[in-house]
Amino acid sequence: MVLAAPPSIDDLLNRASMSPSPPPPSSHRSSSPLPNQAPNDEEDSSVGSDGLREGSTTSAPSHSRKRPADDLEQFAKSHGRNVRLKGDAQEDLRKFSALTLEQQMVWVAARFLAQETKLDSMQVESVYQIPPKLDDRIETYTFLMLVSPSISAYVTNDGPVKSLIKHLEKTPSWGLTAEVQSNKHKKRKLVCVQFPRRAGSNPIQLRQSVSAPVMDIVALCEAVLALGEKVSTAKPSIQLAARFAFLHNVYCTNMDTQTKKVGDNYWNLVDAKLEEIRNTKGPDVDKISQAFGIILWEDRKVFGNISLTELPATSTDAFDGDNDDDDT
Repeated sequence: MVLAAPPSIDDLLNRASMSPSPPPPSSHRSSSPLPNQAPNDEEDSSVGSDGLREGSTTSAPSHSRKRPADDLEQFAKSHGRNVRLKGDAQEDLRKFSALTLEQQMVWVAARFLAQETKLDSMQVESVYQIPPKLDDRIETYTFLMLVSPSISAYVTNDGPVKSLIKHLEKTPSWGLTAEVQSNKHKKRKLVCVQFPRRAGSNPIQLRQSVSAPVMDIVALCEAVLALGEKVSTAKPSIQLAARFAFLHNVYCTNMDTQTKKVGDNYWNLVDAKLEEIRNTKGPDVDKISQAFGIILWEDRKVFGNISLTELPATSTDAFDGDNDDDDT
């Protein structure tokens, strides 16, 4: 059976402004707000970002060149092709061939020192092992944030990553200590590798669940929460059902009609719609709740009018990066 796609978020928001609230899914339903030295004029100024200067005013000593300049440049071009240099690398070799012997020595030394510094950094990062307790916290809280009905953005400005770091900094005993934060190599492994990896993989899994073609809202909640059953005991709630109905609506109203899929910009679309709701309905909490209530009501009409009377109104395990807990 082919089901019609639900009305778009824009249509539903307009409806919320023009009509009374829809019948509440249960008497217990409530919702929380989403919440920078210029070259000397007498010198050649054609210096690239790679540190190579073309057309140097100092000629190479005659004993340092076995070929005229044109022949040497041609040799560099030919040799670059032989070793399969491409693009910028081929151009660097051409510029290098025009330098004096002394300039070439300095250039080689600079490149060597840069590589040595990079290697030292990579070795420190590879040796550092993230403490198991910290690794567990990262996994738990990335999941809890992404299934929170009050998270304000999923990908915009690395919101979840920044919120997670801020939360973990409050309890150094978990492993994000002052020593780790002061060590740029260790912190880089966390901030540039571990946090984004965890916070990036969960939305992919979440989107795959939201893309289910025919699934009532309670089944959708249960399918998404099952992704984190090893780290969370979160249960469906009316508040969570409203958020997942919103995610489901953005997916259904933006998917390709042939492939039934949404592009990689799905989470940007979600964040844009969340911002639109806040701008048009906020800061009135009741209006925001009404908007999500209409979205949930419409989802149930299209994908299955399952009863929500047995669901709690709010998600007790919700974590949006702003609230704290006493778990140590």
